[in-house]
Amino acid sequence: MTHTPANEPPIDTTRAHYMEQQALAIALDKAHTPEGVLKAHARSHFAYALVSARLLLARYPSDMADAARAMQRFEEAFANAWVDAIDDANFKPELRQSQREALRTLRTSTHPMFLVTQPAKHLARQSAVLHLDDLDAHELGKAWNKLDELAQELGVEPLSTFIALPGEDDTAGVPPHHMLPTLNALIDALQGQGQKFPAKRAVKLVLTQIRAVLLQLGEQGGRAYFEVDL
Repeated sequence: MTHTPANEPPIDTTRAHYMEQQALAIALDKAHTPEGVLKAHARSHFAYALVSARLLLARYPSDMADAARAMQRFEEAFANAWVDAIDDANFKPELRQSQREALRTLRTSTHPMFLVTQPAKHLARQSAVLHLDDLDAHELGKAWNKLDELAQELGVEPLSTFIALPGEDDTAGVPPHHMLPTLNALIDALQGQGQKFPAKRAVKLVLTQIRAVLLQLGEQGGRAYFEVDL
């Protein structure tokens, strides 16, 4: 028996957009207030997406780099204004944590990592001092993810805990004694004969230099954080 289109039963389209409708319902339920809408937008646009855009700045050709960085500054200013409009003191730390997690995921070994120190306020120097030369920063950047993995195995805070995000420069610094347990554990582990690690000797030397800087900074009452080179 043959069928013609005219004899076919009508297609049931009542559930054609079921998944979309359910997703919309959930989104509306979570964003049932103007503040909820602001938060939903911030979570979807100012965490993973914004961090990804920051890291891509280093990949622009020289004739486009300045324009790209200028555009990124506008995006950052817009994001900050948006978040400031949300009247919730707990939301900004939540978003910062999401950005930090995205940075850990997206940052590659091609991005150098610098140690930035903030002298104590009573000292004559007022500006932050950037430690590690370019070669050391590149060496640290290449080993960064492996060092975070090793720190987790050792049960200490990963170095990524101490990364400052854009806009955090004045508040991200921590007292050196917060970082030193991680540095000590990593250096001790790399000194072990059975610990295999890429460029082990060079990485251990960089970590030892950082520890020396932090010990001196601690005596001065300063603070420090790590910065991703963009």
